[in-house]
Amino acid sequence: MPGTMAHEAVYRKYRPAVFADVTGQDFIKNTIQNEIKLGRIAHAYLFSGPRGIGKTTLARLLAKAVNCSDRKEGEYEPCNACQHCVDFQAGRALDVIEIDAATNTGVDSVRENIIEAVRFAPTAGKYKVFIIDEVHMLSTSSFNALLKTLEEPPAHAIFILATTEMHKIPETILSRCQRFDFHRIGPVEMIARMKEILSKEEVEVDDEVLHAIARASEGAMRDAESLLGQVLALGEKKITKEMGALVIPMGCIESASRTIEALGNRDAKGAVEELHAFTSQGGVPGHLLDEVVEFCRMTLFELIGAPHEDRYPEATMTQIRGLTKKMNESACLKLLDLLLQAKARPATDPFPELPLEIAFVLFCAAEAPVQKIVVQEAPKQAVQVAQPAPVIEQEEDLVFDMEPNPALLKTIPIQKGMPEKKAELVMTPDRKAEFTLEEIQGKWGRCCEAVGSRNIALPMALNESKPEKFDEAGKLCIRFAREFHFETMNKPGNLKILTESIAEVMQSPVVLTLVYSKPPEENMDELAQAFGGKVV
Repeated sequence: MPGTMAHEAVYRKYRPAVFADVTGQDFIKNTIQNEIKLGRIAHAYLFSGPRGIGKTTLARLLAKAVNCSDRKEGEYEPCNACQHCVDFQAGRALDVIEIDAATNTGVDSVRENIIEAVRFAPTAGKYKVFIIDEVHMLSTSSFNALLKTLEEPPAHAIFILATTEMHKIPETILSRCQRFDFHRIGPVEMIARMKEILSKEEVEVDDEVLHAIARASEGAMRDAESLLGQVLALGEKKITKEMGALVIPMGCIESASRTIEALGNRDAKGAVEELHAFTSQGGVPGHLLDEVVEFCRMTLFELIGAPHEDRYPEATMTQIRGLTKKMNESACLKLLDLLLQAKARPATDPFPELPLEIAFVLFCAAEAPVQKIVVQEAPKQAVQVAQPAPVIEQEEDLVFDMEPNPALLKTIPIQKGMPEKKAELVMTPDRKAEFTLEEIQGKWGRCCEAVGSRNIALPMALNESKPEKFDEAGKLCIRFAREFHFETMNKPGNLKILTESIAEVMQSPVVLTLVYSKPPEENMDELAQAFGGKVV
């Protein structure tokens, strides 16, 4: 009756009745379809994967299809009209036995519900199908009791085991099953399925709401359909973004968009202000943090050209692609690292925004804006520069279209660095280092490998460092190109690992000094004038 259907959950109302309705899992679906079509049904299957992605649905479709009396040879879809299909849909098919292992863990339950029942022939269909959900919850004794039946099952028995924790299944069980690993549903497939449901419900929902549902469900189709059911419960024929926000928080995306834009411009004040505006409207800092992490992750994928599915509407993805002009891989990784640190840092009750505020300020203080230098070649002769090009940290682009002016070039200030930061490990070896600077420079790669064997994360901080000199006291000076790497190694535990690794490779004790200097600032107008260019 219409009144009854209105209260039925969406995921139950639209549970796939044929294989064609199943979202995703194409490889698994095609394999099972071919087995049914060719009549080569395995006696035991094992479906593994996260919750809500179709394990039980495919198990039920398999059980229905193998017993469908009107299914013709060479076909795999159940007819949904014969007596068995009708009984199955109504939940009264006697030849399909579903067992929840989470509540029937004991050996007595296995013996009564499976071992004893499998001896009897099917009542109406060709096969007696046992679907055991959350099978990893069975006790060791229960698995041992089930093993013999799986090893030598009757010809009329099919076992379908489903689990979310594959590692808890004994190897003896695994080796007797045809195993299928289910994966999370992608946002594109998920949104397409939701649009099919909305078409049948004759309801229109804004794409931004559907994208928000897809992100919130984290690849679980059942969760997405449950959230869609909550949206449909609003009772409107057209559901806008504002209406959908009553069920799915939508402002988080817009706030994250503005926050990541401010971080791309290294505007700590703007990022913190956006965070405060979000929380003042009742937003949870953790929700904004998760969304900013996802934005940053998408930006990293765009930077390295990695394949990925767009988790946001096209307008938002266009903005994310625009961030690649403001962030390089190093800056993106630094931001992700700081955000994950903020996620792990406990927030105090009075200031729940504090971990995020710290992350924003640290990132903007440590990273200079990314800028491009556009070089135009001289039409007839090459440009010759008498000294190394200085490091440029300004936001403006430079356009070089002439030879440099030597007289002006000499007036460019090259060194305006900040005082050096140094770090030392206080220790007194019994003798000085017994190797030269050239020797350790030649073996620096091996030293970094030795560090990695002690701490796999530290070699990244050493990639752009180099042994520079021995000072008057015989201490080995190692210079770092990035302040973040310097600060990483400037921790007692990490400095000790580096010292021990060098001593191991060089077979000699050593005392270290770590050094970092801020790159010099340049006068952009003078630099552009020297090269005959202009600041754009």
